[in-house]
Amino acid sequence: MRLLLIEDDQDIASFITSGLKESGYAVDPALNGTDGQHMAFHEPYDVLIVDLMLPDIDGLDIIENLRKSGINTPVLILSAKRNVDDSNALFILPSSVSREILSRETLFVEPHVLDRHKE
Repeated sequence: MRLLLIEDDQDIASFITSGLKESGYAVDPALNGTDGQHMAFHEPYDVLIVDLMLPDIDGLDIIENLRKSGINTPVLILSAKRNVDDSNALFILPSSVSREILSRETLFVEPHVLDRHKE
């Protein structure tokens, strides 16, 4: 399964990428919205993991642009916001989660959740 991670915080991106790769996922990290949006438009991904608060493009704008273009890849949203209303997301994860919460057992306990959207 190939995932795209769009996250501007290098430490968070490295941590998430490492955990996903250890769990057997192929992960392409993008450290800004512009690169991430470009990658999402031009490469096939099974799931996108998108931070909402990016310095150059808002994460919801990226998702909206993809949906308008007919790209319906499932999205996991990372957000420091308390309330996020986006019906295109599978899950909304706080970007400030600790290493304990973002453990392999917690985050990847049900990988079939990601697989169910591959139709």
